Amino acid sequence: MEMSVGTVLEWLRVQPPQVVEAVVASAREMGPQARRPVPRLSDRELTALVWWLRSMTKASVARRMGVSPHTVDMYIKRIRAKYAETGCLLPTKADLLARAVEDGLIELGGTGVLPGGPGTRVNG
Repeated sequence: MEMSVGTVLEWLRVQPPQVVEAVVASAREMGPQARRPVPRLSDRELTALVWWLRSMTKASVARRMGVSPHTVDMYIKRIRAKYAETGCLLPTKADLLARAVEDGLIELGGTGVLPGGPGTRVNG
């Protein structure tokens, strides 16, 4: 069963401190290899994702990237397919935003959606 980050945070808020400490310790012991894999995105896929998540339409993203709206749509579909291969279905834009932030592909800054920080995984 997959839970959203918000659901997990709500659950942790009502737990005694020793339970929270045990959960954090367990996650640290598991290490990064035990976590769900994060898809590797091409530079173009990541660019399309960032601009689209900034509430741009696919048509305006296409103009900015110099490609057709169909190409931008294909980038987004490929991103969703890559996530589906890891067992994570993201049917909505909000789902995709939440997962991309959680996975370090992008970060939310004061000006909105930005390419990810140190955890960015991009494959040209």
